[in-house]
Amino acid sequence: MTELNFRSLSSATRVLVAYSDDVLSESLLNELEFAGVTVDYAGNFLTAMHLLSEHVFDFIFVSDKLIGGTGTKLVTQVRSHLPRNLVIFYSYSHKLNLDERLNLYRQGVDDVYCELTPVREQLAKLNAIASRTQSDEHSILTLGPLRLDIKNRQVLRDGQEVKLTQTGFQILKKLLKSSPNVVAKQELEWDLWRDEPPTTDVLRSHMYHLRRQLDKPFGFPLIHTIHGHGFKLLQQAH
Repeated sequence: MTELNFRSLSSATRVLVAYSDDVLSESLLNELEFAGVTVDYAGNFLTAMHLLSEHVFDFIFVSDKLIGGTGTKLVTQVRSHLPRNLVIFYSYSHKLNLDERLNLYRQGVDDVYCELTPVREQLAKLNAIASRTQSDEHSILTLGPLRLDIKNRQVLRDGQEVKLTQTGFQILKKLLKSSPNVVAKQELEWDLWRDEPPTTDVLRSHMYHLRRQLDKPFGFPLIHTIHGHGFKLLQQAH
């Protein structure tokens, strides 16, 4: 048996397993933990949604058989509210025809596979994708009192940890990389959702919550709205 080298995976890689089948989930969870990643488990739809709102994930393994909802419903929620760089692996329990598989890809699934696919093959795909983003994941971005550690998914301001949602983290990373330049609203939406932005003004809600977490508890704001243009990060008020 070929030995797999999961050198692109580490405890900084966070994975959510949303399976209601105990046998399948246990096998996948054991292999993920052995590979050294940080893994969370959701046995139903509501738990999965709660974990997604609390933590920043890199990958999701979701089954079509999900108690309290469906796998496709979870995919829809993820693609409507979370950044597009979150990779989704979708497991199906019954045979799908070509149109059904293509529809899953259109909904935003990155890989579709039968639940009987060997776990080692699933992890090999995860490792391959992780290796392509490895250089970016080791970056640390700073601006005055602000420090963003991409690898460890950590944000500090004045030495205090700031807890952000998955989307908030991605927005802040984009603004930090672009500072002091303005990032247009359309550019942020593209960065988060590519060519499938939410139908409502979800970005405004995410910016509101990001400001509450990053700016409100401190002495001065870092995020500034440039009306008619977009947003930018500055150490001092403009």
